[in-house]
Amino acid sequence: MNISNIEAFIYVYHLSGFNKAAEALYLTQPTITARIQTLEKDMNTTLFHRDRKGITLTNEGKVFLPFAYRIFNAYKEAKINLGQELKEVTIGSITSVSTSLLPKILASFKEQYPTVSVNIVTGPTKDILNRLIHNQCHFGIIESRPDSRFNSLPFHTDPYSLVVPRNHPLLSLKREVTLKDIAFEPFITISQGVFDRSVVEKTFAEQNLKPNIVFEVDNIETVKFMVLKGMGISFLPKLCFENERAAGELFTIPISPVPHIKRKIEIIYLKGTKPPFLNFFV
Repeated sequence: MNISNIEAFIYVYHLSGFNKAAEALYLTQPTITARIQTLEKDMNTTLFHRDRKGITLTNEGKVFLPFAYRIFNAYKEAKINLGQELKEVTIGSITSVSTSLLPKILASFKEQYPTVSVNIVTGPTKDILNRLIHNQCHFGIIESRPDSRFNSLPFHTDPYSLVVPRNHPLLSLKREVTLKDIAFEPFITISQGVFDRSVVEKTFAEQNLKPNIVFEVDNIETVKFMVLKGMGISFLPKLCFENERAAGELFTIPISPVPHIKRKIEIIYLKGTKPPFLNFFV
C-alpha cells in the first residue's frame, strides 16, 4: 500500500473532488484518479461513489477513512522523529492576532526552535479556512466559526468596545454614555461575525432603539479604518485597535447598558491532520 495513494484518498475526501485534490497536491487530475484506483484495487473495494452531483464515500470508504488517517499520521510522525520532515511551519492568522499576540509568542518559539522557519499568512477568516483546505498552512488562528471539517482549540478571548475617532463629540460628554446617545450616530457594522449587523440591531432593540447603520462591510480591518477616517463609530474587538488606541487615534467609550460581547479566537486545523509544533501555541 502506497502512502501517496492514502494521501490522495484523504485529500479527495476533504475537498470533495479529484480536481481540487490535484490542485492542493500540485498534481494532475489523472494522477489523483490513478492513485485512488490503485488504492481501491489494493483494498479490493470501491471507496467513492461517483456521479454528476459529485463524489461521496461508500460504506467501505467510511470504514476505511479513520484507518487512512491513522496510517498517514503515523507516517508523518515517523518522518518528524527521524528528522526527515522539513523544519518549517506555516500559520494562517487573522490580522488582529498577527499584529498583537503573535510577535511575542513567535519570539519565544524562535528561542526554543531556532532552526525552524516560521511563515505567517495573514488574512480574513474565510481566506485562512480556504488555505487550510488547500494545504497552504498547517493551522490557523481565527475568530471562532463552527465547521465540521476542522478541529479547534481555544486560544484567546477578545472583548468588544464602542470605538470612536479622536475629537468625537461623545468624548466630551460629562456623563455616562447610553445606547440612546449613540442611536443617531452613523454606525458601521461587519456583515459576518460575533458582533455583526443582526447583533447590533438586537442590542439596540432591547432598549427600543434602532441604530443608524450607514455602512456594512465584510472585513473588520475595513471597519477600523473607516472609524479612523471619521466615517462612523463601531463596536470593535480589543485586539483590532490596540495600536491605534496607544497612538491616540482611536478611543473607547464605556456605555450603559454594557453589551457584554466577546469573540473567541481559536486555533483550527483539518481533522485527521497533526500540525507540527501545535502544542507550543495552545
